[in-house]
Amino acid sequence: MKNLLVIIAGVFINTAIVQASLASDFQRWQRFANGYFDPEQKDFAIPPAFDFVMNFADNGLAAVKQYRKWGYINIHGDMVIPAQFDDARGFTSNGLARVQQDGKWGYINDAGEMVITAQFGDVYDFAENGIARVRHGGDWRYIDKKGQLIPSSPFKYALDFAENGLAVVKENGSYGFINDQGKIVIPLQFDFAHSFSNGLAAVSKNGTWGYINDAGKIVIAPQFDDAEKFTKNGIARIQQNGKYGFINHHGKTVIAANLDWAGRFTDHELEVVQQNRKVGFINGKGEIIIPLQFDFAHHFTENGLAAVRQGDQWGYIDTQGKMIIPLQFDLADSFAENGLAAVKNNDHWGYINDTGEMVIKSDTVCNRLVIKNIDEKIIWPRKTLAEICAE
Repeated sequence: MKNLLVIIAGVFINTAIVQASLASDFQRWQRFANGYFDPEQKDFAIPPAFDFVMNFADNGLAAVKQYRKWGYINIHGDMVIPAQFDDARGFTSNGLARVQQDGKWGYINDAGEMVITAQFGDVYDFAENGIARVRHGGDWRYIDKKGQLIPSSPFKYALDFAENGLAVVKENGSYGFINDQGKIVIPLQFDFAHSFSNGLAAVSKNGTWGYINDAGKIVIAPQFDDAEKFTKNGIARIQQNGKYGFINHHGKTVIAANLDWAGRFTDHELEVVQQNRKVGFINGKGEIIIPLQFDFAHHFTENGLAAVRQGDQWGYIDTQGKMIIPLQFDLADSFAENGLAAVKNNDHWGYINDTGEMVIKSDTVCNRLVIKNIDEKIIWPRKTLAEICAE
């Protein structure tokens, strides 16, 4: 399925920083201002006609809001599931989407049929084991794909099931873990707990953090001020004495806790770190790969570029630290999966490709906000320059 760019108010949504920076443009734009742009065709594939839009799911449907109600469109812009819901989320890999009606949440299939009645105060997506957490009667419970509650006690707090089939739950102020049968398999004994990742879970007791295995045995002794889940590369971020560092599965220090701030190495081979108000990048061994020379930086994306700021200007570097797209933007976001990144200059947002070309941008013509493509052609509104200036 073709990857379409989500457009909002003549500019573009990928992250909250972009959305939050568009207030002035919103005030100058018409009420319906959300659609989908096709970079290959240099034009809108689905013109702005919605209050709000989400990305397309693998089944070719996207949640959209129109006239204060949510429905779902196909890639041609046809409303295939009528706008009837108070709120909605995108379809997931199991073929279901969360929707809200009359203040209650349930699940629909891609035919728009309510397969799990809207009856819950809140719902989350189904985990790999086919179980989802829901808020039911003020407490948290779990349901199967038929909407049946699994036999477990109600909990005041709960998280999704992790890859090992265990989920964090809380009752009477203490945290523990249940299995997918609803049975408590690790007693509620911790002050706080994170979900399992790579076979270990971070837990807190008496103000210090350590790690347990799925049998509930402490394998890394409590010694940290804070601790987080292990990432795919087998290390976890910890805090000691207000500084950040990283440990491995054995609790051995990989990167000493002497950093003012550090990212989590979630899906990155290089991670942003900060020391003395400057940021750079390190690898999983703690080696500085790109010197701490920037004032701010985003993570590297799949195309090997990261947005960085020096002074008041943003640009993009590669994994060797070479400036590929020069410092020139007032604001810049990371590149998205479609290979484009949102940037801002002179109060107008646009999208660039990985060579720095402006693929689409907002502009002002005759005191009207318009959208132009890479050829400087006005593609929205669908009016001639004379018609725009005559308004």
